[in-house]
Amino acid sequence: MTPKDPEQIVAEVSSATAFLRRIADDGHGRGLLEFTDHLNQAVNSFGRSELYARRAENRVELDIQPMRAESFAASKEDHNGKGLRSLDNGRASLRRFREDLAGYPQGGDIGDQLDRLQRDLREALADTDLKPSDTRRIDQIAGECFNVVRRQGAAGLPDYFDERVNQLEQARRRPDRGAVENIPFWKAAAIAVMIGVSVWAIFKCNWWGGCTEYEAAGYGTAIALASVVLGFC
Repeated sequence: MTPKDPEQIVAEVSSATAFLRRIADDGHGRGLLEFTDHLNQAVNSFGRSELYARRAENRVELDIQPMRAESFAASKEDHNGKGLRSLDNGRASLRRFREDLAGYPQGGDIGDQLDRLQRDLREALADTDLKPSDTRRIDQIAGECFNVVRRQGAAGLPDYFDERVNQLEQARRRPDRGAVENIPFWKAAAIAVMIGVSVWAIFKCNWWGGCTEYEAAGYGTAIALASVVLGFC
């Protein structure tokens, strides 16, 4: 069996996560869109890093091809550094998103829509190829995000994003790069942010109308999350 090239895997994940960019592009501000772009870049860089790490570590374990192992290890460090720089850029965009929110509509009862989106996401996850333990963990992560939005509305998203980005950075700076758990911690932090972006579909469609992202948000988000978990395993 010919293994997939890391760049091919990244391309497949990028195609799946492009859905989140369409949600973030609300036509009224640039902050969330730019933040989502930087997040996607970071996730792809960290994913590349792990793919190269696996190739390097396997060669060390088998005591073969030492020069290739060194090359892969160098690629691992290079892509991890790129991902960390993308997170730094994302923080600047997150500050812009806070400013954008100050000029956006406020209020509105979105409880029923949040319940529907959460239900749609769970149903879509049930149809993926993820392991039951992975779907359960993603469901827990999603529940945390939805609870924040239920309590605070859109105003709670910037702090939620900021906290999760900090967790993601801390994980990627660890010696093990946050890559040892069942769903590695770095993926869990990235997934949390991606779910937060998907929730923006509700506000986008309620405030400005004329969009279809809300109807497909559960399914599209499930595909994006599954691609990250399965593609960068």
